[in-house]
Amino acid sequence: MRSASVYGIDWSRCNGEFQSDVVCWNTKDIRKIYKRTHSTNPNSDGGLVSIISTVVDSSFIPGGVDEPDAESVLMILCKFNLGKLIQYLSYHMKILELKLIQILNHIPSPKIQNRPEWLCQKLVRRLSLNLQNNTNCRPNEKSTLLYAYSNDLTAKQVLNTWKTLSANLSEKSYNTFAQTRFDTAIGFNSSLLSNLPNVTEAITDPKKGSDIFQVLKYFFDMEVEHCGATIFVLMKRLPSDTDISDLVSTLQKFNVQTTIVISETPLGRSYQDSIYRLASETNGICLFAEDDRFQEQTPTWLPSIWPLYLVYSVNAEVTKSGNVTLPFFNSTLAGDYHICMTLQDYGPLNTFRMVTLAWHNAGSSSSGSFEETVESHAGYGNTTYIREGPYPFDAGSYHLTLGFQYSEIKSNILQIRIYSVSPVDFWVPSAT
Repeated sequence: MRSASVYGIDWSRCNGEFQSDVVCWNTKDIRKIYKRTHSTNPNSDGGLVSIISTVVDSSFIPGGVDEPDAESVLMILCKFNLGKLIQYLSYHMKILELKLIQILNHIPSPKIQNRPEWLCQKLVRRLSLNLQNNTNCRPNEKSTLLYAYSNDLTAKQVLNTWKTLSANLSEKSYNTFAQTRFDTAIGFNSSLLSNLPNVTEAITDPKKGSDIFQVLKYFFDMEVEHCGATIFVLMKRLPSDTDISDLVSTLQKFNVQTTIVISETPLGRSYQDSIYRLASETNGICLFAEDDRFQEQTPTWLPSIWPLYLVYSVNAEVTKSGNVTLPFFNSTLAGDYHICMTLQDYGPLNTFRMVTLAWHNAGSSSSGSFEETVESHAGYGNTTYIREGPYPFDAGSYHLTLGFQYSEIKSNILQIRIYSVSPVDFWVPSAT
């Protein structure tokens, strides 16, 4: 006689349709997903073919239910997380194996039998922890985009910036989008349309520092994938914290790419160095711009959030005028590349006069250079950043030199980044 209940789940209700607590799929359905994901990632581990699975003896499957084949595999998914899990399987192109039987061995039987919804939540929690802590990802895989914006900006600036940004994203860019508003009198929270900047929640003290570092730390508690994530920040208020060592380590651990746009007329403390250094040490970009340029132009200048693929990252210290030799750029494949760099490590743009960047490969016809002056930079306004290209590069080693001129004897750390239009499967070591 067949039992209608296994691990507290009423299998007689499993017919491939949504149920109140669970949805059950037979092996045929699972294999469709597996084939779709495995064909794009043939090097993925074999083993179980489902993201959450259990081997169930076919004698437990009641009549009227599609029986799995000899492998006897059923998928059990929480209804409220089905969309997220299938999106992860279909779009992220990897299979995270979580053997249900291993979890069941650590759960008291009465809880399983009497509280199937508790089991479902337990499984999703375990899955979320695996997603959150995963560090085994590649740049050519989808991940999370976090859009973080200061409450000190206007709702129009934040919303229009997002519209410009999203219009430049391809459908293959990200599998998860997250938003959070910070620098409010009531702390920070998430979502966009329902949480645009609100003057009634504004910080009244113009000297109070930003809580951006706390926001970034909070991101790593969110139940989203962190590995390979992109963080895009709009800031009006500078932070008062100077200790960023732990946050830098976390960003480096997960290969998170940060792009930070700061108002050239900021509120808060005068600690521009810590936020700029955060981007420098995590292969990111930190630029200063006029507030009105946030919404229409800035996102179109930033290949780091399109996204393209970072292949070169250097922080170059320059003073007054001269030339410096940069580390070699070893191009792994022929193709088009964008070159991006900051012109000052603070805002507004007031001492910059000129930079030139040249690259040379004796065995290639794709050597080249560009020059940016105060006059040619007029289209960017006072933005402390430029994007050039795309330029064609051959596969090979390129010698890079940087020329510069400033009106004052003050050192600047310039962030220089090269992005490939074609996908790559390696992470660039953190710039020093």
